[in-house]
Amino acid sequence: MKTFEQSLSGRFENMLSWAQLDALWEQVNASDTPWYLYEVGMDVPQEPISAQDLPTKIKSLDQILHDHHNYDYCGIVYADNPEAPTLVKIYGPKNLGASCGSGGNKVWPRWVLSHMKPAAVGVALDETGKPSWWKNFSFKRH
Repeated sequence: MKTFEQSLSGRFENMLSWAQLDALWEQVNASDTPWYLYEVGMDVPQEPISAQDLPTKIKSLDQILHDHHNYDYCGIVYADNPEAPTLVKIYGPKNLGASCGSGGNKVWPRWVLSHMKPAAVGVALDETGKPSWWKNFSFKRH
């Protein structure tokens, strides 16, 4: 059986258009299997989202994506199977980097929706929302 981190590295399809994302959200909301919502780098949820709260959480995520990814296309949400998703990776609009990993450093999704209980992955964030290693840098001008 794959670990959570191995599952995140599996095959995913990109929701290139906003219409594809809308269709994905419909599939997620229609699922009878509970979903965990994990904000990468934060505490791992111990319980799945309640069926009553799921549409509200999805609507909030969707609003964040639309507000902060001001493009004609989506392209920052990936699903293992858009028609019957079990794992969805949602990249933060303000921290895209090279999500394919071509820049050398792995860029973790900002949020993960999963039927599988998540395990801690990624980098812990400090109170400003930046990676905790960020405050170890000192910027000196010469």
